[in-house]
Amino acid sequence: MPEINNKMNLQGVVHEVSLKNESTEIPNQITIPKMYSIRESAEIFGISQNYARQLALSGTVKAVRVGRGKILINAESMADFFNNSYINDQISTVTSDIKPIPVKL
Repeated sequence: MPEINNKMNLQGVVHEVSLKNESTEIPNQITIPKMYSIRESAEIFGISQNYARQLALSGTVKAVRVGRGKILINAESMADFFNNSYINDQISTVTSDIKPIPVKL
């Protein structure tokens, strides 16, 4: 680092240091996820606010609590949930073992 002799030289040092700081890059840059409130998530995905809140509180989708009561839902997690969910077309194969009991009147 150069020596500081006067004010003009100080400005050059500050500029040199700021250039060094700007040139350092993080190899794995972090992407910031899109987070929406309960109301916004419900509108975007076409569901009720109550269902969006249930998905967040149950841990089905990624969500964080911000402040006292506000919940933010990760949009990518919500989209993945709906993209991987489907209604099963097959008839349930669960059989009941309940047999009628004969009653004498």
